[in-house]
Amino acid sequence: MLGGGKYRAWRVRQRLRRAVNPVRPVLYRSKPFSRWGAEPRGTAICRIYIDAFVARHGADVTGRVLEVGDRWYTQRFGQNVTTSDVLDVDPANERATVVADLCAADDIPSDCYDCFLLIQTLQYLVDPWAALRHVRRVLRPGGVLLATVPTMQRVDDSYGGIDRWRFTPRGCQDLFGSVFSGVEVEGRGNLTAVIGQTLGLASEEFSRRRFEPYDPDYPLVVLVRAVK
Repeated sequence: MLGGGKYRAWRVRQRLRRAVNPVRPVLYRSKPFSRWGAEPRGTAICRIYIDAFVARHGADVTGRVLEVGDRWYTQRFGQNVTTSDVLDVDPANERATVVADLCAADDIPSDCYDCFLLIQTLQYLVDPWAALRHVRRVLRPGGVLLATVPTMQRVDDSYGGIDRWRFTPRGCQDLFGSVFSGVEVEGRGNLTAVIGQTLGLASEEFSRRRFEPYDPDYPLVVLVRAVK
């Protein structure tokens, strides 16, 4: 049993230990820093890998390009783009030039696009296999699909609760490989990236070098390039 003075000193040491322990506040959190992802605080961590991926393959974003939701990556990284179309299932999207459900996109003509940008979309679709078959169909011979999918991230309820899937690099190899013959799959991320994304922190709150090493046990996102 500690005496009065010794007990008070022990309590002080305990308070100091808790105060300087950087792990405790994180482990005991019941809520993320932001429930809406990183956007209120800055740029989502996964976008570091996605932006670098599309930039690296900017030469593929050429000719007639179809992108889901908007023209964000087409405009940033496209080279010699002649036509920039936007696909969306929602007709209320004023940016959409092609309104269709990618899982049942029979109305989109075959062999008409040089590049298809499927960025962080496949996890929302009921039938990813059917969607990829339509992607391949609408690409011209030699056309390129650039796709990204999440491995670890919060469930996104901003689209009416349709967030359905998460993917691993090996799973993407099997999934995309079942539709395309030329497939390159790479995982990106590490434990720091996964923890930061899960907590709703922004990439600007870390040193960029923290995200550079790839840990195959903790991929945050999977990047896929497939050729028809």
